[in-house]
Amino acid sequence: MRIQKGFTLIELLVVIGIISVLISILLPVMGKVRESSRRVACQANLRDIGNQFQMYLNENKQRLPRVNPDGATYLTDHELVPGALPIALLLKPYNGGAFKVFWCPSDYMANPETTLETNEDDITVNGVKVNRNDIDTWYERLGSSYEYNAQFNTFAVIDDNRNFMETWPARLAELGKNNRRQPTEIWLFRDCDVFHGKRDTVNNRNYLFADFHVADRRKD
Repeated sequence: MRIQKGFTLIELLVVIGIISVLISILLPVMGKVRESSRRVACQANLRDIGNQFQMYLNENKQRLPRVNPDGATYLTDHELVPGALPIALLLKPYNGGAFKVFWCPSDYMANPETTLETNEDDITVNGVKVNRNDIDTWYERLGSSYEYNAQFNTFAVIDDNRNFMETWPARLAELGKNNRRQPTEIWLFRDCDVFHGKRDTVNNRNYLFADFHVADRRKD
């Protein structure tokens, strides 16, 4: 007699159950690892942006830039500084047009339709046309996943007495005096939104601070 070997139905169900348990255990771990990798990539972007910003300061005698803080130069009604470049385009000479450094891998918008104030079907972001119906990230909306601190924008820091743009050291000193904060506590760039975790947690944004170190928490 030939004995046929194989799994019984009960054995097969047990194996499937074990696999299901293992998957339920591993998926959250893999998700955390993936998000941790994205956070690290985001922090590397901010360090690179910090280097570009320092090069800009060095070539402009430490004068602060005049930029459109939200990057939306193509939205006339939304321009805070008419005619000024968004920060990503301002730093183009120092990144060779590699705008991907301004894109966070975890970038997303909770309500993309409510943030676009234009009737145009297509807009141009960093030289690339984007259909308004396809916008679901801050990068697609503003050309950057990172917000530039408007306190370092010259539209807010023009020296009226001398009529020229304030310098980086002078502005740092002024902010430190008024807010009683050191450069290690004053942010220069940060994630546009809480990309890296629960939205009610302050340390789920990455920050580039005024001493050019990057961290995931700001002292409030």
